[in-house]
Amino acid sequence: MATYKKRVEAMTKLKEEVQKAEEEKLHQKYRGVFEDKKSGTWAFRLSVKIDGIGKKDTIRIGFPSAFQASRAREELRYEWTHMTVKSPNEKDYSKTFTDVYSHYKKFRAKEKRQGTIRRQDSLWKHHIEPKFGNLKLAEVSKSDLYNYLLQLYMEGDTYNNFKTGYSYAYVEGFLKFFWLIYGYAYDNNWVESERYTKDFLNKTTKLTMPKEVNEEEDEANDIQIYTQEEIDKIRSVMKEGNLYISFLICYHCGLRISECMGLMWQDFDMKEHTLNIRRQLLYDYDDKIMYLGPPKTKKGRRTVNVPDALYTYLIEYKTQQEKLSKVRGYKNTEKVLDRNGKGKEVEIIGGPFIQRKENGELITINSVKYWTDKVKKETGVDFHFHALRHTNASMLAARNIPVKTLADHLGHANINVAEKYYVTSTDLAKQRLKEALNDIK
Repeated sequence: MATYKKRVEAMTKLKEEVQKAEEEKLHQKYRGVFEDKKSGTWAFRLSVKIDGIGKKDTIRIGFPSAFQASRAREELRYEWTHMTVKSPNEKDYSKTFTDVYSHYKKFRAKEKRQGTIRRQDSLWKHHIEPKFGNLKLAEVSKSDLYNYLLQLYMEGDTYNNFKTGYSYAYVEGFLKFFWLIYGYAYDNNWVESERYTKDFLNKTTKLTMPKEVNEEEDEANDIQIYTQEEIDKIRSVMKEGNLYISFLICYHCGLRISECMGLMWQDFDMKEHTLNIRRQLLYDYDDKIMYLGPPKTKKGRRTVNVPDALYTYLIEYKTQQEKLSKVRGYKNTEKVLDRNGKGKEVEIIGGPFIQRKENGELITINSVKYWTDKVKKETGVDFHFHALRHTNASMLAARNIPVKTLADHLGHANINVAEKYYVTSTDLAKQRLKEALNDIK
């Protein structure tokens, strides 16, 4: 009995060894090939080290048999190891976006899935090629790329005739495309190492997406509304300084302070009594410079009506500014970068901004903190410029302005954001109700 048991164990062990040998033989024959359980097809994994390009890895699935997967793997391995590439010592910084993408399509794109290639080709054909195709990579700065991403998100581009901005997720595809182009150029010594490291690798300085705008977050959750008494107190302090014009525009028109600072005289339509909101003035803390960017939300480009009292003040203010500009020493010499979405950065020297001091200096958002602190100290009112926007919106809501009209006035795409002013303006609404009741004959 014991002898029989030993014979069975020996046979079992021999069978396992034979099976293991067969599996090893099969593994050697189809090295890197495996069955993809999820898709029910065969796949291969390939990792090749190529001098001058670095290590390239890929996984491709969808083959009906292990043999076909193995053959495709060998074909790709041959292509990779026999690529005609530049020597690590050869450098060429004259390559255009078209040069780089064409080379990528010829040599590298084969490792990508077909769906990925189709998406890349679509972005290239409809958007990136018309914009950057003939430009050299060395000529396009990180700011140019960032501004383009911002334009796509806020405004769209020529492909959709700037009708509306694209979704945040869609624009992220463009960011990944730029990472791809510059990464491939770096592999081939077509972009400076220092520039690539700073703009595409360094976590603190690399190209990233613009901040996603959430209208619900853009408007403070707790709406702050000033009473008429508080407005009068704020006005008495603001009259003393250069930000009085900003106070009036934000209060009467419901603008954000950055939109107010970005206004130029060509935005003031004296015939129609309107202001055209087309940009906002911001500060770039990295480059230490003022710049113009698109409005904060997609519907931020809008036209707002100018009340009669503000209209009269603006006419007088414009006349006074024109007189002062002729005085010797008028300091309208600041530099502002126009990053307002279309084209490269444009340097503006002494632009026709509405917000200027009497000596010609540009009024900027850097002046805001001093005056908000001053108002609070002298009046006890917790003053914030954005609360002027809240107050304006709540006053209009209390007068039963249609919610869609109010949303357009504020630059909101979502009317639900504007609707909360109707809820918050209870006291104002009650006052309007009393006035209406008294008007009944």
